[in-house]
Amino acid sequence: MTADRRPVPYTQLMDFGGSSVTALSPPARTAHPGLSSRRNADQQLIATLRRSLEEAGYSPLRGVRVAASDGCVTLSGRVPTWYMKQVAQEIALGADGVTALANDLEVL
Repeated sequence: MTADRRPVPYTQLMDFGGSSVTALSPPARTAHPGLSSRRNADQQLIATLRRSLEEAGYSPLRGVRVAASDGCVTLSGRVPTWYMKQVAQEIALGADGVTALANDLEVL
């Protein structure tokens, strides 16, 4: 089996003195096979949590920011009471796919 030996592309760059400099262009990035599916799962989890927070019936929860990475969810933003912070946490912990939670909500 032979290795794929394609020529490496070069890019001509100009410096401020007018002389050209040859530089290797960066190699093409190949995505990790599971990276795309993890990102999709995280995006779906974020969408699900945002929808759940909006449908909870408490208007302060609509402004909660949600981030996720490999099932680890972070809630951030401001809520008016400790109760609202707890409600947001319980909603997040009840969602399928949440493996860890950081409740960074600030109580005003």
